[in-house]
Parts: sequence; structure tokens; C-alpha cells
Amino acid sequence: MILFRRKRNCMFRQRSISKLPSMAACRRAAGAVLFVLAFVAVCPADDCPVLIPEKLRTAEILDRAEHVSAVLDKLVERREAFLNSGDIVEIFPALYFHTTRQFFEKAFAFESDVSTAMLKMIEAFHDAYEYNRIAFDTGGAKAVEPHWKKYYVRASQERRRKPGKPISLLTAYAILLHGIDAHLIDLGRTVRNESSSHIVRSDAFREAYFRMNKVFARAAQAANRDLSAALGIRSRLLDFERSLSLGARYIIQGRTASWNEGIGVDPLRAKGPHPVMPSQRRSFYYFTTDESHPCYATR
Repeated sequence: MILFRRKRNCMFRQRSISKLPSMAACRRAAGAVLFVLAFVAVCPADDCPVLIPEKLRTAEILDRAEHVSAVLDKLVERREAFLNSGDIVEIFPALYFHTTRQFFEKAFAFESDVSTAMLKMIEAFHDAYEYNRIAFDTGGAKAVEPHWKKYYVRASQERRRKPGKPISLLTAYAILLHGIDAHLIDLGRTVRNESSSHIVRSDAFREAYFRMNKVFARAAQAANRDLSAALGIRSRLLDFERSLSLGARYIIQGRTASWNEGIGVDPLRAKGPHPVMPSQRRSFYYFTTDESHPCYATR
């Protein structure tokens, strides 16, 4: 079992996927802006690295862990930029950091082959985001893949708003939802790309994939904190979303659709090949193999 700290107010009740409303019904029921928070945030966590269990300390897993830790380094840079400047282009990666870190922590709760495949998928999934972000930074919204255009066009428009004119909560949600929808399209392609592995097509990996849905029910607190800190947004709507967890339902439905799309044979929504980014960067910040680490030594 992986060891890391949790705060007591992060407990939740897992919902059955079979009882979730359809994606269309979710949109009609409360409006798309309510659904984004559960994807983008997790419970507050202590600044403890993940302790990789001894049985999983293979050379391949440790190598993958270094790469995913480097992904988190990059995402936390973008999150800090969002918190410091309120740059709306950074709203999706800022909050994407929370789920990626949580996924990284949970990736070591499985058998070695499943954990290895999960780490590989986390890195590949981020490649799709990073490819489009670099395209935007160098060539603007016209340079990104078609499914990312709405996000970057809307974010670019907001960047040009009058100085001192605050962004509305609804606008921030709408932009963030464009990013979430785009990355769910990326996810279908990532699953398809990784599904050539017999591990990814195994029942054990499928179970692990859907166990990751737990992170989305923990959304509101970190999302509220980041949105409020960066954009000065405080609204009863944030508390309303937290109480109903509509965002969690929307994203779980989206991940289910992306899984089915990727495992299937029909044409993907993402038209281009899966991006592969250089992975020279390595990091050791977010994990440890040292059981005497101060976070774990007293357990």
C-alpha cells in the first residue's frame, strides 16, 4: 500500500458509474460551467513525496517515476504562473497539476506491470497537452490541433481584455471547460496509442484506470482556492458545485467515453497522430524510496 498523508475532510463516497447521468443530461441540468471543478482539483495534501513501495522499485518504474515527476515540475510552474499573474491561458494546466499529482500517487497502488503502464500513460497524456501548448506559445491559436482551438482562442481573447477588468466566474469556467473537453479527446487517443500493450487491455489495467476516478470527487476545495487566489473569484456557485459534485460526474462520464473510444476501433475524435515529446527532463522531487524520510519515518 502506498503511504501518503490525507486530511480528514477529504473522505468521500464513491459513486457507481452505471448510475451517472449522461453527458448531455449533465449539460442540460446545470450548465457546463458547473462541471469543471471536479476534474481540476484534489484535496489539500502535505508536501510529502510519494513513497514507492519496495516491491515496485524496479529500474523501469523508477525511470518512469523520474519522467512523471518532471511532468509535475512543469505543471507546477504553470500553476504558479496562474496564481501569480492570473493569466487565463494557465488556468487549465494550473488545475491539471492537482489531478496529475494525485494520479501519480495512486499509480503505485497496483502490481508492477500495471503501475508501469499507468506511469507511461500519464506521461503520454501530458505529451498531448504539452505539444499543443508549445504550438500555441510559438504560433498562436491557429497552430494548435483543432480540438484545442476553442480553449486557446477564448483564452487569447480574455488576455486582451481591458486592464483592471476582472474576468467573470462564468467566463473562467467556460474557458476551463474547453480545456477539459480538449484533453478528454486527447485521452481517447492516448488510450488507443497505449492499447497495443496487452497490459493496457487487461482487466487489471481497466480496473486501475477506473479506480482513478476517485480523485474527481475531491475537487471543490483546491479549485476554490486556486480560482479565488488567482482571479479574486468568490461565489456561492463554487459551494454549490462542491455540494453536488456535478463536475465529477461530467468528467467520469468523459473518461469512460474516452476509454471506450480508445479501446474500440472507430475513428478517433483527435485526427492527428499522438504527439511524442522529448523526455530528457528528470526529477526526483515528487517521490522517494527512502523509508526514513521524515514523512514516513514515524509511521
